[in-house]
This record gives sequence, C-alpha cells and structure tokens, in this order.
Amino acid sequence: MGSAFLAKITRPAHTGVLQRKRLFRLLDIKCKQPIVWVSGPPGSGKTVLASSYIDAGNLQCLWYQADEGDSDIATFFYYMGLAVKKASPHKRNPMPLLTPEYQMGVPAFTRRYFEELFRRLEPPFIIVLDNYQEVATQSQLHEVMREGLSYVPEGINIVIISRSSVPKELVRLRANEMLSLVKWEDLRLTPEESEGIIHIRRPVPVELMELLHEKASGWVAGLVLMIEAMDTEGLVRQYPGSFSDFSHNEVFGYFAHEVFDNTDPETQDFLLKTSLLSGMTAKMTECLTGLSRSDEILSTLYQENYFILKRPESNNTYQYHPLFREFLLAYAKTIYPPDKLFKLSQKAAALLEEAGEIEEVARLYIKSEDWQGLSRLIMKQAKLLIMHGRNQVLAQWLKSLPEDIFNSTPWLIYWLGASRLPFDPPLSLSCFEQTFKQFSAQEDQMGMFMSCFGAINAILYEQADFKLLDSWISMLEDLFRSDPYFPSPEVKARAISSMFISLLLRQPCHPDIEEWAERVLTVSRCLQDANLRILSEIDVSLYYQWTGRFAAAEEVIAPLRNLARQSQTTSLAFTTLKAFEAMNYSLKGMHESCLAAVSEGLKVAQSTGVNTMLCQILTHGASSSLGAGDLDRARQFLEKIALMNESPQRMNMSYYKYLLAWEALLHNDLINAHEHITIALDLVVKIGFPFMEAMIRYGMAQVLFGRGEHQEAAENLAMTWRIGRGMKSHMIEFMCLLSDARFALDQGKEHKGLESLKQAMALGRKHGFTHFIFWRPDVMARLCVEALQAGLEKEYVFELVKKRNLVPEHPPLEVENWPWPVRIYTLGRFGLVVDGEPVRFLKKSRQKPLSLLKALIAFGGRGVSTGRIIDALWPDALGDAAISAFTTTVQRLRRILGGEAAVLVSGGKVTLNPVCCWVDAWAFERILSEAEAVVEHGKKRERRVEKVAGLFEKASGMYSGHFLKEDIDFYWTVSMRERLRSRFLRHIVNIGEYLQQNGGLKKAIELYQKGLEVDSLSEELYQQLMKCYGEIGYRGEVERVYRMCLKTLSTLLGVMPSHKTEAIYRKAVK
Repeated sequence: MGSAFLAKITRPAHTGVLQRKRLFRLLDIKCKQPIVWVSGPPGSGKTVLASSYIDAGNLQCLWYQADEGDSDIATFFYYMGLAVKKASPHKRNPMPLLTPEYQMGVPAFTRRYFEELFRRLEPPFIIVLDNYQEVATQSQLHEVMREGLSYVPEGINIVIISRSSVPKELVRLRANEMLSLVKWEDLRLTPEESEGIIHIRRPVPVELMELLHEKASGWVAGLVLMIEAMDTEGLVRQYPGSFSDFSHNEVFGYFAHEVFDNTDPETQDFLLKTSLLSGMTAKMTECLTGLSRSDEILSTLYQENYFILKRPESNNTYQYHPLFREFLLAYAKTIYPPDKLFKLSQKAAALLEEAGEIEEVARLYIKSEDWQGLSRLIMKQAKLLIMHGRNQVLAQWLKSLPEDIFNSTPWLIYWLGASRLPFDPPLSLSCFEQTFKQFSAQEDQMGMFMSCFGAINAILYEQADFKLLDSWISMLEDLFRSDPYFPSPEVKARAISSMFISLLLRQPCHPDIEEWAERVLTVSRCLQDANLRILSEIDVSLYYQWTGRFAAAEEVIAPLRNLARQSQTTSLAFTTLKAFEAMNYSLKGMHESCLAAVSEGLKVAQSTGVNTMLCQILTHGASSSLGAGDLDRARQFLEKIALMNESPQRMNMSYYKYLLAWEALLHNDLINAHEHITIALDLVVKIGFPFMEAMIRYGMAQVLFGRGEHQEAAENLAMTWRIGRGMKSHMIEFMCLLSDARFALDQGKEHKGLESLKQAMALGRKHGFTHFIFWRPDVMARLCVEALQAGLEKEYVFELVKKRNLVPEHPPLEVENWPWPVRIYTLGRFGLVVDGEPVRFLKKSRQKPLSLLKALIAFGGRGVSTGRIIDALWPDALGDAAISAFTTTVQRLRRILGGEAAVLVSGGKVTLNPVCCWVDAWAFERILSEAEAVVEHGKKRERRVEKVAGLFEKASGMYSGHFLKEDIDFYWTVSMRERLRSRFLRHIVNIGEYLQQNGGLKKAIELYQKGLEVDSLSEELYQQLMKCYGEIGYRGEVERVYRMCLKTLSTLLGVMPSHKTEAIYRKAVK
C-alpha cells in the first residue's frame, strides 16, 4: 500500500495544538447521539479539534479524508475498505468492492457493508470522515451515507467534518435524533482560546492580544495568519477592511501571500513546486525540487505550523492545508512559464504514480493537458479500476481525452466500452463495434477477440435484440478457424463461452452447438477461478435443460454446487448458480427443491445487493409455483417481479407477461391470458430468442385453442414444433405431442389423438419428464385418464399421476387402473386395497370400521347423514354414546384407508372422498351412464356399436355378483343391491336391443348370456336371447334357451314361463 493511500486514511498529527477543553466537553455531549456533524468555514480548526479530541480521550479511530474522487461511490467503498483493513488488520477477508453486479442493489450492498464495517470495530471507536464538502452535491454517496448510518451500534461514533451544512439526504438522521451538530458558532475561538493559541505560536504584547482576537472574529486560520504576518516590531499588517466584509478564502489568500513573502527564495521555490503533490514524503520532494535538504525544509515547516499536516503512520507523509495549497497552485501559475510548469507536472505525476495515488496523477495530467501521460495511465490502470468497480472513474478519464487521440487508439475506445457496459450497453456496443474494425485493420487478433467478448456482453446485458448476435457469431467462427493463440486459459474460456452462449440464445439449432457445449466444459474444468467456472459451465446446464436432458444438466450443476460450498464465490456467481438450479428443479417438477434454491438465491441477492439475477430467480419461483398449483405463492412472486419492472429489460418483461398468461389460463381467464401472451410473443419476436419464442408460442397455442381459434392454435404449435426439432429438444417435442393429442381428442379425432398421446407418453417415460412450463393439471389429468384407458405406458402414467398429484375434474371412476390410493370392491365380493396392498379383515377390531364403510357406500357414499349411519350400526345406543362410537369408528376407518382425506365429515354429513377412493359400484354406474350417452348422442353407427359394446363389456366385467351379497342380512344393503341389480338388467336389455337394431346381434347374444350368468332368474333375458337366435335362424339354440328358462323358473321359483315367453319361443322356432 503506497504512502498516498495511507495519507488518505491516516489521522494527521499536529504540533503546538491548543487543547480546546470547552469543545471536548461539547463533543462528549454531542456523542451521545451516534453521528456528529462538525461544520464551519475553512481554517476554523475542525480537523485539529477531531484529532486532538481523539488524543485526549485515547480513543481508537478510523480516519478517512474525503476528496472529489469519493463522489463516485465505488471509489469511496474501495478506499474505505483500505481504511477498515488498516483499522482492523487482524481481519483477513477484505471488505467487498462495489463491482457492477451490485449496481441494481446499492442500498442492500450499503447496509451489508456498514454492518460488516461496524462488526470489525471494537467499541469505543470513532470514525472520522474529514473534508466531506469535497463530495459533489449530486453524488450518490449522500444516499449511501444515509443508508449505511441508519443504524450505528452503541459504542461507535461517526464524526463528519465539512465546510457545508448537512445535505438534504441526511436530514432524516437528524430528525430521528441520530445526528447532532457542532456549528461555526461553537467553533469560534473564545478570548481565552485565542490567547492560548497566541502564546503557543509566538510572543505577542498583551495589548495586541485583544486586537488580534477581535480582528480574527474567532477564526483560527485568520488568527494564525495574522500572528505569522506580524512584522519584526510586532505590528499587524492591516487587511483592507474587516474580516466580515470578505470571504475566508479571500482573507486567507491575502495573509498567505504576506506570509509567503517573508520566506527565503529557496523555501518559496520549494513550496510552489511541491504544491503539485497532494501528499508527499521527503524523498518525493527531493526528487521534484532537486533540493537535498528537502527533509529539513519539511520538518521546519511542520514544526513552525506552516499550514502543513503530517501523517506519521504513513511514512511521514505531509500535506499542505487545502487553503494554503490552493494559494500556492494559483501563485505557481503566475511564477512559472507554461513549459516549465508542464515538466514539473509530469515529474510530480510520476512521483505520485509511484506512490500509488493514481487519481491525483490523472488530475495532474488533465490539468496540464498531458494526454500522452493520461493515455498511458489509463492503459495501465483500466483493468484494475474495473475489477474494483470504479468504472465511472475510468470513464471520466477517457472522456477528458481529445477526440482525435481517443478515436485513433482502439484500446482507449475498448476501455470506454468496458467501463460503460453495466450502465449504457448501447454505447458500449458501439465502442466494441468501432474497436473490432480498428483491430481488424491492425490484424490484432486478441483485440478482435476482446471486442467480440465485449459486444456479446453488451447485447446480453441489454437483452433487447439478440439478432445482433448473428454477426458476432460469424466473426467468432472466423477467428476460431484461424487457430488463435490465447494468452491464458481464462481468456480461452471466455472466448469459447461467449461463442456458446451466443449460439444458445440466438442459433440453438446450429449444427455445432453440441460440440461447443463440450468445449466449454473441457476448458472450464481446467480453470482455477471458481467464479469463472460457475459462470461458464452453468450455461451448458441451461442448454441441457432446454433440450430435456435433465440428468446431464444435473451432472453439470452438482460439481458447481460443491465448488460454491468449498470456495469463496462471488455473490454474482452464487446467485447465478441458484437461478439455474431453480430452473432445473422447476422443469423437473421438483417444487420444494426449487423453492429451496430460490430462497437461497434471494437471501444472498437481497442481503448483498447483487440483484443481477434477482428477476430470474423470482420468475423460476413463480413458474414452479404455477406448475405445482400453488397459485397464492405464485402471485406473491409475480407481485415482486412487478415491482422490479418499472423500466424492465425487454426479455424480463416478455417472460413476466408469459407467466401472467399462464396464471390467467389456470384461472380460466382467457381474456387476460390472451392479452398477456400476445404482449409476450410480440416482445420475444423482437428480441429474436428462438427457444423462448417456442415456449411462448406453445402458450399462445393453448390460449387460442381455449378461445376456439383452432387453426391459429395449430399454426403456433407448428412453429413450436419447428424450433424444437431444430434444437433436438425432447422436452419441446414432449410438450407438442401432448398438446397435439389434446387438440385432436377435443375435436373428436380419437385415433390421431391417441397416436400422439402414445408417442408423448413413450417419450416422457424414456426421459423421465414430469413437468414443463405452461403445465395445466386439469389437461394433464385428462390425458393421463385417456392414456390409462388406452393402456399406454401404465407404469409411467402411474408415476406421473402420483408425483404431480393429478386429480381430474371429475374422478375417473370408470378407469379402475387409475392410481387410486383406495380401491373398494362391493360387487360379488367385498375387498379393500390401500396403496396397492390388499387389506385383510382377520382382526375383529376392524369389523366395525368396515361395516361403517359398507353402510356409507350402501347409502350412496356422499352427503350421508350421521344419524342414518348411527341408526344402522348402533341402533341401541343413545345420545352421546352413539356419537362417540361413531366418531371413534370414523377415525379408525380413516387409519385403515390411509388418512384423514378419505372420509370427510362436515355439517352432520359424511362423504367417502371420490378424489382418492374408487368404488366398483360407482364405476359400474358411471360406465352404464356413458354407454347411454353414446346410444343417445353417438354419430357414426359403426363406431357407436363398437363403443357401446366395449363399455358394457367393461361394466359387466365389474358386475361379478350382487352388491355386498355376503351382507344380505343387513337391511341397509337391500336398497342399493336391488337398485344396482335392476339397473344392470335394464341396461342389458336396453343396450342389447340397441345392438340388435344396429346389426350387432352376436354382441347382443354375448351380452344376454353375460346377464344370465349374473341373474339366471331374469325371464326377460331369456326372451331377448331367443329373439336373437331366432333372427339368425339358430332354432336349436332357441330350443336350448327355452328349456333352460323352463327348468330354472320351475325349479327355483316353482313357476312356469310367462305367456310372453311362450309366444316368443313359438315364433322363433317356426
């Protein structure tokens, strides 16, 4: 650390200082509030007061001397970090730098910075900010101070020294009683203090003391100057007027000139030359002036209090009082000719640069118009300044250069582009376009590469027009074909990563993109820089996610996750990792894992102020929540995104509108869904982002289809298909196949729909897909029902339904192989299957809960009054005893069925939950109703016959016997049993007649035979069966059926067949 650095952060030492105990007592009172603002004119003793107060109290302190450079807040944080390190050297970790990624979250960064600063200091402690008036009025530093000083721990005081009053940004601190004032009226010398200073400086006749005090009006600098300006007879040279008639600067200039004239020529020359140095050691002054006795001159000036400060801790660095230096610099311009002053400035600049005070060097070069020196300084310091986040300082230096010099030097243009990248991407891009042309003309390959990197970063930072990447991709391809030499693995990694991300965002169908992804991983994994590794490789994970290769994406992310744990990664690298990790979890339907990654990313972003990835993190949280059906949480995320979108990047706004459209569609709000998706599509087309266009067009297709605009929906889906195929994205293919299946099924194109569904489910099983953006649970549940009904990928569909908790709007009771948590069999037998495992009924303790289950189903299963069940199962119990028995039995039944949700009790009503419980009797009735609907509304005769036959075959397969036939003794089973039996027989007849009339005699015969297997006493079935055989001329079969009917009725019921049966028989055998 150079001596100039140390001078800025080192408390000055003074000689011959009067201990102003009156002000010490005042400061003790003022320090009861954490912040003390000391204001007064130049030379009023503010700095000396603070320094002597620290000495008197033997206090620990951090001293920071502000200058105009601190108007740039990145510069302030940089130098304050050095001051903190000096004040607490035992802390190894450096304070954070305000690099560009923090620019969107300066308040959060500030809070974290000051919290860490205070944590490192051991109370009691004083932080002094000297010369605060040097900070520009419009500087953001005032807001930084307000934010950072809003909470100051007990035992720590902040003393701010300024010539100016409290800026408006800090007034709130005073209103909150955190800031107290020491004003000019407090600082004015009392007669006793003036006398004390006079005694220290030089002997003065008593009769002059009152005159000096009156003349100085309490101004320390004025008093000292008058003492020094006294002639040998002790007379004070008269100032033309009273001090109150002129500014303090004017008074100081007058008396400084008087004092200066009293020194010898050698000292005068020393003073004028060394005024070019903002801070100086004896060695520096000797080099500048050529005087071997420079050390002696400095010591003498200091000992005689000649308006010079000494900082012993910084290698005995000296500084002139600001007012005195202003006088000397102005006077030097009148004494030295321009060429001599220019050479002196060059020499002073070289000394200051060696000491590390580059800002002062730049100021000297700019004042002396030494453009060659400034250009050289910029080329040497630019990279370091950007690393420290001091982009604004670099840009100001560059803008000081004459246009002809600036425009003829491509590296200067390059550094302007680099410095302005986070703040003005279009200007930055323009710079890189200019430098690429100049470097190409000079055949500077590395300059061309660096221009490409910069241009691509500018385009990505703006996120407004990815089409601009096309030309840079071509240029990079040409450069890579020339087998370039890279000076370091880091530069090579940047080059390959820039090419890959450009292809991914703009040309994802490029034939070589897979090769570029592999090249990124190969070169990145050799890097020592963990942050560069994360930022390079994470883009490859994005590519794998977009193409549906989630296992490959996890193989990239997992090592980076471990790397982030084991090394000190930047907040930008960490939040970027968490954003892409959240996306990976979201696309895999792992909602809880996604929320955990989002939470980690938000915590770091909000605590550090690194908000670069904040919008992306929030969008992945919203996307995952929408996909999981957690619409309240999704709304919270979307509202946070909305707060960030006051002047959003075009890409962020497009994705935000896309999510709003998804949300609206989940609420069946097609009007708003269409409005949002239209805006999103318009924006993404303007950006030129193929993958995102594919995703938004997929969403547009869903919205348009819901609006009945089927042709437009198909066109958008076709465009999604085209991009997906070009990218070889299995995920997009899966989405499009599912959508194609849904569109076809909804339009009655069953064969086409099932074929697309077959391909989709096979693809989903192969790649383990369980989610995608714009996921709609109702649509997916319906498609899963169709898949199971068609026997497609049963195990995969089971997994999909269970993992995503898919529940159709109407429970698919007709689909027995839906992954029901509970299956209950009541037809022909009583059976219970919970989570795929049969429940045994051996334990006597289970009999009552099972009786409750049977009774509940027998009474309809939905909205059954508790009184009715109690009357059936506990007819002898009274009042509370009956209710208690019922409540206990319900709880036991719930445990058997696997949870509270299976049996719902509310308002004196009991319901067997149809969402998680399948009952064969319910399914049987649902299928019969569907068959009726086909008979009534079916269009094509051939398909109707086939459909009706298939449905009844399924229904008859379920009706393997009468309802709870083993519980025939319980009266409450009779009604349900008879209703189901009657409906079964009635539908056999109705559907059989329908089949007979529509050419399905053979199917009708099978139907009647199945009916007789269930109920051999149904005379009507014998009648219909004889009619069928008679129509096709099978008289032998007619005879056989009649004999079977006669025997069954006479044997079991003791009756003969009816006249109607006899008539049908006679007609059929003729």
